[in-house]
Amino acid sequence: TGEGGLTIPEPAEPAEPEVPVPSPIISLPAGIEVGDLIKTADIATVYLVTAEGKRRPFPNETVWFSYYTDFGDIKIISEEIISQIPLGNNVTLRAGTYLMKIPSDAKVYAVEPSTVIRWLPSQEIAAGLYGPDWRSRVIDMPEVFFADYIVKEDVIENIHPTGALIQYSGASEIYYIDNGQQRL
Repeated sequence: TGEGGLTIPEPAEPAEPEVPVPSPIISLPAGIEVGDLIKTADIATVYLVTAEGKRRPFPNETVWFSYYTDFGDIKIISEEIISQIPLGNNVTLRAGTYLMKIPSDAKVYAVEPSTVIRWLPSQEIAAGLYGPDWRSRVIDMPEVFFADYIVKEDVIENIHPTGALIQYSGASEIYYIDNGQQRL
């Protein structure tokens, strides 16, 4: 519970990673559609097929479980078919699910949509936004994946970053924060 009786809920339902709107018309191999989760039988990496006709890898289980609760709905395809789909950037953490840091730096970041992260410069701001147990939401992301994110301006006041989910104490409604505005 944060300031004003604010309770930060755990993600209620899995959500699909953002799939950008296509600009050109793309051609995917037969049986493969935008939004599919694909892998080969011999390689553990799972990919998301995007509207640009690329396959974006999930870099680790932490990122996977920020979107999904299990490994269902993955299509197993041949190496020949997967090689026809160009490799894209890694899938990044789902906005609002975790706070992120890297092992070599103590800075903790809020994760927003579109691969944006914003530094929470004080424990007071983190506690004000994410409650007294905010540290339980912090995950150490391997440094090799830090470049997948875009660092934007710091969070300098108790205004929830875009992508946060909030719930007030005693209420059942959950709100999504979008540029400082609450959406039910």
